[in-house]
Parts: sequence; structure tokens; C-alpha cells
Amino acid sequence: MQDDNETAVLTEMTYLNLCEMLEELDLSFERDEEQYSIFCVGRGDDLPIPLAIQVDAHRMLVSLISGMPFDVPEERRTDMAVAVSYANYRLVDGSFDFSYKTGKLLFRLTASYRESLIGKDLLRYMLFCSVQTVDDYNDKFQTVAENSLTRAEIAALMK
Repeated sequence: MQDDNETAVLTEMTYLNLCEMLEELDLSFERDEEQYSIFCVGRGDDLPIPLAIQVDAHRMLVSLISGMPFDVPEERRTDMAVAVSYANYRLVDGSFDFSYKTGKLLFRLTASYRESLIGKDLLRYMLFCSVQTVDDYNDKFQTVAENSLTRAEIAALMK
């Protein structure tokens, strides 16, 4: 079990690795060093992809979150829940989180640094994996949010 000093050191080192990795990629980003958080924008094939990255000292977790640039209308939320279920079944890393109540949809990828240190390679993988996954699915989710589809059409779209 780690003491508070070890946790603080691991948190600081993980955050520094994150900042250095982003600098090595020549990505511009905003940082909040007190909260160990970063905001940057990745680029997919058709849309910019906003990314919020948090190094959480309490849970010893790096979380990368990317919100979809649209809210799902109330009448399309059941279909979106089905679409998210299909998408998440196919994902190896990360998941889409959908709030039926608010219509908000986001992608989340996490990694723990408990008893370890997360290096630049894993952080780079998290960034690239997130951008690619959001880019692969954002148009599909937009289609579900804007159109009345059967369950079979949703299943075919999410493949």
C-alpha cells in the first residue's frame, strides 16, 4: 500500500509524462497544474475532437474524456442507448457513456497508476486510441441522433 508521499510523487510524475508527451507531439494544450488536468483538441478525419485529461491523485487514475459535439434529442435517446450498447460491445479499450436523462454522450478511457507509473507510450496510446475511436463513431452516433432507425438498421450502422 502506498503512503500519501508516494502517491503525490507518482501523480506528479504521471502528469509530467503527460505534458511531455503532448509537447513531443507538438499539440497545443491548456493545463491546470493544481488539478493535474489538461485540455487539448485532437483531429479526426472530419471534426476536431476535444479531449479532457485528468490525473486523479485520489483514485490514482488517468482519465481521458471526449464529449460528442451534440446532445441527443429526448425522442432519440432509447435508440442511442441501443447504439451505444452495440458500440461498447466491440471496443477493446475505453467506452462510450450515455446519459439517458440529459442526452449527453462521451467517450472515456482510463488507466490506473496505483503501484506503478504510466509512461509516455501508454499515454500516447490513450490519446491516439481515443481520437481514433471517437472519429470512428461520431458520424454513426450523429446519424442515430438525427434519424429514425429500426434496431436492425442501428445494428448494421454500428458494425
